[in-house]
Amino acid sequence: MTFNFQLSTLDFLRRHWLTLVVVLALFIGAWWGLSAWNRARALRLATETGALQSEISNLKSQAAEAEKRAIAAEDRAQQLGAELEKSVVRGRQLAAELEKLKTKEGTEQARIAALPTDQLGIELQQTIKTAGILRFAQDDSEGARRVLEIIGERDSCREQSGLKDQQFANCRESLEDYAAVGEQQAKQIGDLKQALDLSKRAFDKREDLAKVQVKAAKGSWLGRMMGKAKWFVIGVGAGAIAGAAVAR
Repeated sequence: MTFNFQLSTLDFLRRHWLTLVVVLALFIGAWWGLSAWNRARALRLATETGALQSEISNLKSQAAEAEKRAIAAEDRAQQLGAELEKSVVRGRQLAAELEKLKTKEGTEQARIAALPTDQLGIELQQTIKTAGILRFAQDDSEGARRVLEIIGERDSCREQSGLKDQQFANCRESLEDYAAVGEQQAKQIGDLKQALDLSKRAFDKREDLAKVQVKAAKGSWLGRMMGKAKWFVIGVGAGAIAGAAVAR
């Protein structure tokens, strides 16, 4: 008896078409569901990857800005430190000048005390341009000597007062520079701390990104396996139909 493969296949399909349709519909539905799930998963992972990359970029940018601010604060602190050092040097110079004035005043008072009586009137006249000053010195030599001492003390006091004013102004500037240096150093420390914190957060996000990328790679592998499985299932189904037909 000659086997008619075409007639047997048609006969098998005619009698079991409903079952085959149901199986095929289930296969297509399952395949469509898996494909949709895989696409949704890939889209979600891509979105998550983009968000993480953007966040990492922002964190790095913020860390770089914080580092720039820290460097600027350090430079400013160094400038203020140099100005503060100049103020310290100037303060020492003013203190030395003040000591010189005090020494000069003592020397001048000693000179006036040792000045001969006949010289009192002459020196007093050079200081006070007033008629009769010579007669005053001749009549009251001790009074004239005291007048010269008072004039010397007055002039020295004026010079010392000017130096003390300069000392006060220099001291005030030194205190302001010292406070400004402390402020810049505190700012530098704060900015460096912020930069380190941002860098750490960026590093942690890179770990999260690596995990997401691994998941995405696994998803791509699943998609490739599903593509291969599709043709495998189709081949098995065709073979099963052909086998059933032959068996009849």
